[in-house]
Amino acid sequence: DKMAGYEFEVLLAEHYGAFTEEDAGSFLERSIESARKTRAMIEEVFARTRDEEKATVQVTEILMDGLPDYFLPKEIMSIIAGQMTRFIAKKMT
Repeated sequence: DKMAGYEFEVLLAEHYGAFTEEDAGSFLERSIESARKTRAMIEEVFARTRDEEKATVQVTEILMDGLPDYFLPKEIMSIIAGQMTRFIAKKMT
């Protein structure tokens, strides 16, 4: 959200390459919306399971099902899902 108010000539998105002008703004908007949806999904899964490990497995499956051709392998996505789940679990408990 901090960057959403800026206008960009070029935005260098670490894993996604470079975006210019309007594409940069729309990339940020899509990223923010994706982050909100992902957080809500993780919160829902953790609220249902109340278990970080079970939630991480389910979150990983949901993410991988939604991104079948994503460039990161499942093992790495599981690590990332675990980090996000632990962060959210701490906020929810």
